Amino acid sequence: MKISWHHMRRVAEFVLDQDSIPSLFKACASLRNLRQGISIHASVVKKGYESYTSISNSIVSLYVKCNMLGSALGAFKCLTIKDSVSWNTVIHGLLDNGVSNVGLRYFVEGRCFGFQPNVSIFVLVLQACWKQEAYHQGMCIHGLILRGGYINNLPIQNSLLCMYARFHDVKYAEKLFEEMCEKDVISWSLLVSAYAQSGQAVSAMRLFKEMVSLGDSCILDGVMMVGVVQTYGLAADLRQARSIHCHVIRRGFMADVFVGNTLIDMYSKCTDIDSAHLSFDEILKKNVVTWNTMLTGLINNQQYSRALHLYTSMTSTTADMAVDEVTLVNLLRLSRSMEHLMWCRSIHSILIRKSIMSNLMASNTLLDGYAKCGRMDLSSKLFERMDEKNLVSWTTMVAGYTHCNMSRDAVTTFTHMLVSSQERPNTATILSLVEACSMSTTCLNQAKTAHNVALRNELSNDLEIGTALVDMYGKIGEVSTSRKIFDALTEKNVVSWTAMIGAYGTNGYAKEAVTLFHEMKSTANVKPNRVTMLSVLTACSHGRLVEDGLSCFRYMLEKQSLHPCEEHYSCMVDLLARAGDLESAMEVIQSTLINNCGASAWGAWLSASRRNYACDEMVEQVASQLINLEPLSSSSYVLARNALALANNGGVCKEEQNKLRLAMKESGVKTVHGYSLVHVE
Repeated sequence: MKISWHHMRRVAEFVLDQDSIPSLFKACASLRNLRQGISIHASVVKKGYESYTSISNSIVSLYVKCNMLGSALGAFKCLTIKDSVSWNTVIHGLLDNGVSNVGLRYFVEGRCFGFQPNVSIFVLVLQACWKQEAYHQGMCIHGLILRGGYINNLPIQNSLLCMYARFHDVKYAEKLFEEMCEKDVISWSLLVSAYAQSGQAVSAMRLFKEMVSLGDSCILDGVMMVGVVQTYGLAADLRQARSIHCHVIRRGFMADVFVGNTLIDMYSKCTDIDSAHLSFDEILKKNVVTWNTMLTGLINNQQYSRALHLYTSMTSTTADMAVDEVTLVNLLRLSRSMEHLMWCRSIHSILIRKSIMSNLMASNTLLDGYAKCGRMDLSSKLFERMDEKNLVSWTTMVAGYTHCNMSRDAVTTFTHMLVSSQERPNTATILSLVEACSMSTTCLNQAKTAHNVALRNELSNDLEIGTALVDMYGKIGEVSTSRKIFDALTEKNVVSWTAMIGAYGTNGYAKEAVTLFHEMKSTANVKPNRVTMLSVLTACSHGRLVEDGLSCFRYMLEKQSLHPCEEHYSCMVDLLARAGDLESAMEVIQSTLINNCGASAWGAWLSASRRNYACDEMVEQVASQLINLEPLSSSSYVLARNALALANNGGVCKEEQNKLRLAMKESGVKTVHGYSLVHVE
């Protein structure tokens, strides 16, 4: 019943007795009339009615409903006798208003005083447990529910399912689900979600099919369909994805924009971007999430030109729809992928105008965008101005410096992260650090530091980090350490084997590289790829193991999946030319197996001709071909000039050398001088 303000005042002034006061507070709470409620509270205190538990409970309830939690707690603490209504009111108010940590504390305290929670309190407390990541406390409350006889209550069972799903504890969620006598659509969707969040997409799909087989006893809704479609997207199985799309159409959910958005995301994750675009076109009333989902899918599938076209359509056809933070982050990702500095700066200005720079995702993406465009000076300025930094921010800076070949700055930034922040490095951070240390091929101390960081953070056995460490030590010449790390890896993939073979090859251990390659073929459960073969052929070339090199190359020709490419043929040219067989090397170059031989093959042949004194006509021909392929490379001119100087058994081809000098001058190519660097102690 609606009560007027003036009527309440008259009642408060003339009929203020202990029986009518709770009704007055209830009326104030219904009208959200805090001012009048405080006035009545003052009158209650004057008349000494505060000692009545029913009146104090109504005061607490008033302040809770008016979102005055501090006043509610103050009134609660003044209660001389607290009954179940008192505890229920204050705990419900705290949990319902999102103060989960305090609500859980009062729940535990109330239990010590014999408080008996009701169903709504149990539901809110279980929700607070997963919000606070209090797994042990949630298990204790599960036990309390069992002892109290509430376990067969459907809302409580669903709340328990939700808690276990949030904690990724599929085992307990499955057991609870099997014990439920009654299940609704929420129960089924929660277990499907539990499977999906734990990465068990196959189990989630199996459960969904079981639910559908029940027929009309379990009616699907839009929320359930969104969760199911997301699960099929995680599986990244295109056939299954099309199957669930048909189910969505049969059930009549295509008009639901949320389901449509999820279909776009599902097809994008299945790398079927055309089907994603068809789903996008079928949505009649698109919202900003629809456009952002399609934009994200195009960028994730490296369809950059189509993504740019979509954004142009978005801004031109939806004038009433403003772009949001997700749109701008996607545009930053697009400009980063295309290494377009002007776009990064333009979006940066939009972020400032819209006051979105406080968004960490946007700031971190902008940091990465500037780094990918080679402007670490802009990344550094932005990083220093950021009020809040997380692990992604620091990792982005370390990776950015590494990408721009600024290894010293990358190591320094990582050191500052350890000193000035509480962030603990993860796999991505350490991988960027190890890559930075790999670039300083003469600095063993930095490499050992990176290794120690991985050990302290218990990440040295991680496959990616272990492989990166093998590669790092190989690049700085510590082959024995590379082998120790390689042998210690509990799991090895093709990248790990290739890294170790490459470490042997680049350090002159050609026979060891070939032996390891044969060991990989015979004992490992992985098959060599093209990179592996390139590492083996390079090792054979440097070690002049002609027979082993030819054997490995024949192995490539026999395997259809290892069809040789330009780099492999270049290695074979280098192998034969180094061994003095220039004619066979030239036959490989002119072989019909390759349509267009690269500059590396011609350069390898020309370099070997200096040691084997090839005829001047052939040298002139190869030198001309090399210059045509790399007209702006100073090393090509130098190599051609030196080869011509030694052609024809030491005779000097001055005319050809003069032509090269003139061509080099006309092209504006300057000789880049090399240097060697050795660290002592």
